[in-house]
Parts: sequence; C-alpha cells; structure tokens
Amino acid sequence: MPLIIADARPAPLMRHLAAIAYDAMLLAACWIGVGFLFIIFNKGEAITGGALHYLLQAALLATWLAFYLYFWTRQGQTLGMRAWRLAVADENGQPLTIARACKRWCCALLTCAPAGIGLWWRYLDVDGCTLYDRLSRTRLYLLPTNPYPSAKKRKTHV
Repeated sequence: MPLIIADARPAPLMRHLAAIAYDAMLLAACWIGVGFLFIIFNKGEAITGGALHYLLQAALLATWLAFYLYFWTRQGQTLGMRAWRLAVADENGQPLTIARACKRWCCALLTCAPAGIGLWWRYLDVDGCTLYDRLSRTRLYLLPTNPYPSAKKRKTHV
C-alpha cells in the first residue's frame, strides 16, 4: 500500500461523494440480506418490537462497521472507492489497522451526523482533510491509476 499512496494526491469532494453513494447501495444490499435472515428467524413475520427488534438494529450497525473495517484494512479501498480510484491510509501512507479503521468509522459517524459537518470540514482544513480523517489521523487519496489490473490486462497470451 505505501507504494500506491506515494504518488497519490488528496481526493476531490465529488469523487468522495460518488464513492459514498456507491458504497451506500452495496451496504443497503447487505442490510437487506441481514433483514431477510431476521425475518426468516421470526417465521416470516415482520419485526415490530421487542428484543428481536433491538437485536436487528445491532446487527445492522455491526454489518455497517464490518463492511468498512473489512475493506479499509484488507485493501485500503471499499468497492466504491475502487471504482473512483480512491484509497484510505494513515498519515504515513500505511494501510489502516483495525483499531485505526474503527476509529475512522466512529469519528465519521459522529462528525457527519450533524448535517455532514465532518465532511464539509475539508473546506476549512489546511490540507483539505475531513474532520474524521483529521481526528483519526487518516487520509483519503486519489490514485493516479487503479492498482488492481482488470481481467483483460492479467490474461497472458499463449
């Protein structure tokens, strides 16, 4: 990962928002799957209250966290970030640890809840960082090229 970040520059806001929108659709699909499992567990009935309702909410929150932790720590990119050539790393360009990725996610959740302030903070920051990147000591970069070659480029001719 450090070699990828070496010639990268800060991510533009529109790409960042596009990656968020892309990931939101993928996350919604994951949530539908979790909800489906809970409805099966509830014998096909809607979950309207009680302990199962709170368990479902906790499972949806855990799915949200797991989605980002998995992608940020394994590849430095979610699928939406990969589509828009973005990558996340710590301040030194190193891949995120689970602890740092968890801190980034929590900071993003808390700072973006009030009207997206954490995201719009980038216009006040000297380096153009979001508030949650500043607090978690991470950075979002725009990569010059996609580090993962397409299937066409990987094929070798015999």
